[in-house]
Amino acid sequence: METTATVGVETPKSGALRAFRRKFEALDPRIPVAAILFSYLVLGLTVLGFTRSPWQVVITTISCCALEMALTRAFKGKWVFPFSAMITSFSLSFLLNYGHDYFLLFIPLFFAIGSKYVFTFNGKHALNPAMVGVSLSLLFAEELVTAAPAYQWTGIASMSIFILMLGLIFVIPKVNRHVLVLTFLITFTIQTFLRAMIMRHHLPFETLFLGTLTSPSFLIFTFFMITDPATSPNDRKQQIIVGISLATVDLLLHLRQSYYTFFYAALIVGSTRLLWNHTKGMRRDGIAEYFKARFFTSGYYLRPVTLGILALVSIVFYRQVLHPSLPLQSAAFRMEAIPASVSGLDASEQGDVYAKLDPRVQHVAKWVLSVGDAVATGDFDGDGYQDLFLTNVLKTPSERAMLYRYAG
Repeated sequence: METTATVGVETPKSGALRAFRRKFEALDPRIPVAAILFSYLVLGLTVLGFTRSPWQVVITTISCCALEMALTRAFKGKWVFPFSAMITSFSLSFLLNYGHDYFLLFIPLFFAIGSKYVFTFNGKHALNPAMVGVSLSLLFAEELVTAAPAYQWTGIASMSIFILMLGLIFVIPKVNRHVLVLTFLITFTIQTFLRAMIMRHHLPFETLFLGTLTSPSFLIFTFFMITDPATSPNDRKQQIIVGISLATVDLLLHLRQSYYTFFYAALIVGSTRLLWNHTKGMRRDGIAEYFKARFFTSGYYLRPVTLGILALVSIVFYRQVLHPSLPLQSAAFRMEAIPASVSGLDASEQGDVYAKLDPRVQHVAKWVLSVGDAVATGDFDGDGYQDLFLTNVLKTPSERAMLYRYAG
């Protein structure tokens, strides 16, 4: 009885696929990250209505890259192509509040790039720069980071799928942080679901639950910040610990505030890991010897000193040259409180709109109606002067909509 053996023959198609896989595995993981974030920015600026202009994004990117090159040259004595700074600038471009002047927006950039040379362990930065830039800006200059909630971004549903799929296909396999992302997503989704259920009588469930999990800031945080190979653990056990810790700390922070708590959570967890690594080093080498070798002999102390001087000089230059303070006595106007008897606006009197609503929709209406206070200006009667139109949904019928015409 004859037996035959089948030998696999590599077809041109399978050979090309294997070659592509080898090239993809050898590819710098920063390349797909930069490509995805850049694609997201382009779509946001062209079709999704992001509230920033291409010129603002260009200025952010150039500033980030220039600072990275200057600091690397100063502290490490070499010139580098600022690939990481470019990725950081793309992430920050989604989150910065461009309603301020450009000079103030250098603060988040300074926090982000400067952190790479301050929060270090064994000569490498230990915290994701973009995360630090956002977290410290929220702590010390909150208005510089936009607080617009996710549901105010247009096209968010389709873009959530876009950024999610690209992250899963191109980023996660490259950086090998599957366990970290999966652990964080599961834990965070559970705690967000619980919060949404508890808060459903004050805030629509869909707004909190879906709005949080599909927001640009959350997606960027999950797939591009905590997965940073340079600052996240490679060990699977550590990835599980970090993923659960991030979601748990975030839940605790919600006792104090609502927006962007996951950035604070990442700063706390990352800083704790950094301090723990330094503590182990001190226990091994002795506090005095470790401190001397790591902070003085290595020349590390020059970094915070240099950055501190740079920050001080920048603040003085901004306040004294770019935007000197205007003395109050030189102002051409003054603010004066006008009593309700004169203005006709009495904010203390509430109407009965809420009481007349169907109780089954009051938990939704309470949230919707609370954002009804608004004011608009325009030349209503065409006399060349601006008139005021005010709305206040929850007030008495006579004050829910009021037009103030310019009287000369």
